[in-house]
Amino acid sequence: MLRSENKIGKNGPLFCDVSGALLKTKDLEEPILEALENIQATQLQVELIPNEWEVREMYGIYRSFRRGAASTAANEDVNEFTIKLVNRWRRYETARGGIPNMGIMEYYLEHKKVLKHILSFSKSL
Repeated sequence: MLRSENKIGKNGPLFCDVSGALLKTKDLEEPILEALENIQATQLQVELIPNEWEVREMYGIYRSFRRGAASTAANEDVNEFTIKLVNRWRRYETARGGIPNMGIMEYYLEHKKVLKHILSFSKSL
């Protein structure tokens, strides 16, 4: 999870409540969906969200931001190596504090040296 410096000088999650505790996805889903529905309802010239789409079906948090990013990258012909490289977080989460199960190449990669691949993923979004 991204971390941010808050106003009282403590580090903490980017998406947190007033006490600094990490918000759950269920706490984020409704405000995000309401904002997207508002965008869809008020779009004038540029159709950002097609009017025929059911916002809650297409953008529900259950689909996950990460899954959406990986799917978009695949649709934009980003190669599998790059998608797996960017999605290494999943292996760390699955390990739950242990050492993630990765191949030797994945384990020893330095992000600075593969920045071109990482940026190609972001550019595709």
